[in-house]
Amino acid sequence: MAGRWCGGGGHARSLLVSKKFLTAGMGNARNPSMKSKSITMIAILVILLLGGAGFGVYTMKQNAPSFRGIGVNVKGQRGDVCEDWEAKLKDAVSRDDVLNWVVKEVDYAAKMEVPAGEAFDDLKGRVAVRYKKHKDVIEVGLTGKRKEDEKLGEISNVLYRVAATLLAKEDSSFAEFLNSKAGQ
Repeated sequence: MAGRWCGGGGHARSLLVSKKFLTAGMGNARNPSMKSKSITMIAILVILLLGGAGFGVYTMKQNAPSFRGIGVNVKGQRGDVCEDWEAKLKDAVSRDDVLNWVVKEVDYAAKMEVPAGEAFDDLKGRVAVRYKKHKDVIEVGLTGKRKEDEKLGEISNVLYRVAATLLAKEDSSFAEFLNSKAGQ
């Protein structure tokens, strides 16, 4: 009966043959074969490459250019009036006394991590005012990197308040516009 079941070679011999067949090329616990080592190394390399690529994409997105500003909805105003307000807001936020006041008010050097002597020039280079006709919005804000968005938003708020106050004093139509917006 044992001969029929083992294929005629005896029970012990067939187990030995099948064990060798099953473990061929796999090595044993004390001496792993080259195949298992290379699979492990390839797996580690793939994990490192995927992790590095993911970190690279994350870093690239955080360093992408960004604009944070306060938008003034000018819906219903004529285009030439909006363009005039845009030019006057640009002049207001470009004034040295306004920029110096903002640098001191928000402690710009510490917040943006720039040397104190370069804070004014850095702020001056980041200031932007733009009129978006398709959205009927005039935006007053700062340019920077996406990872600085929260800081840029806080500084833009202060910059807008100063610029809007100055423009309202100089241009009565803008003052009336702001008052009508506040009343709504």
